[in-house]
Amino acid sequence: MIKLPVIKLYKWLSKLRNPQKHDAGEKELGSILDLYERNYIRLD
Repeated sequence: MIKLPVIKLYKWLSKLRNPQKHDAGEKELGSILDLYERNYIRLD
């Protein structure tokens, strides 16, 4: 489970309307998930 601020969701949804920024939310969420994996999930 990942806690996301409402303002981030709002920004991502507003960027979906712009074709140049269509994947901005996906990229940012990917970087957040990557950060969580590196900091909290240890693969031995």
